[in-house]
Amino acid sequence: MFFNGDFKQLGQCDVSALKSQIDNFDESLWDEDKTRQNTYSVHKKTQTINLIFDEDLRHENPTALPIYHQLEEYLIPIESLIKAYYARSLKLKRLASRYEYPYFIRAILVRLAPNSSISKHQDHGESLSRCHRIHIPLQTTEQVLFSVGKTTINIKEGEIWEINNRNIHSVLNQSEHYRIHLIVDYVIPGEKVFDLQNVLIA
Repeated sequence: MFFNGDFKQLGQCDVSALKSQIDNFDESLWDEDKTRQNTYSVHKKTQTINLIFDEDLRHENPTALPIYHQLEEYLIPIESLIKAYYARSLKLKRLASRYEYPYFIRAILVRLAPNSSISKHQDHGESLSRCHRIHIPLQTTEQVLFSVGKTTINIKEGEIWEINNRNIHSVLNQSEHYRIHLIVDYVIPGEKVFDLQNVLIA
């Protein structure tokens, strides 16, 4: 979603328990679904595990996959912090009283290979343009740089950041280690969304 700025920090959480669960995954899980990598060349150095996901990139009625339920007790505290952040807004409280409650339309785990990058790109499509795209690093180092628009930062493990995914963004992993992010897309029904050049799209 487009907003004024490049990054917005929503808070911080303890990801150690979730990270421990992921560390115990069978390596084959990271190779089960290569749709994202085969569809978008910028993501060819990444691997994805879908938690909440639908191939049609719908904006309603999300599908929580079995692995989401396996990790649910570790994901709920993170989801609760995100919900609480947006619920502080009076405007969004009014929306919640008039429309359906907010929901997570997608949640994925993304692993970026050592000494590799996600090249510059911009997210498109109806749903990706109308959701809050939020990154939570589960495994990272100081040598991982995340750029959005004109801003480049190093995001620490457990920090919760919304990115302006309608701006050009990229990632550079200059370390010898995998970078793993939990990425969630949060939808607030009825929210007015202004895209680039202040064009109303929802």
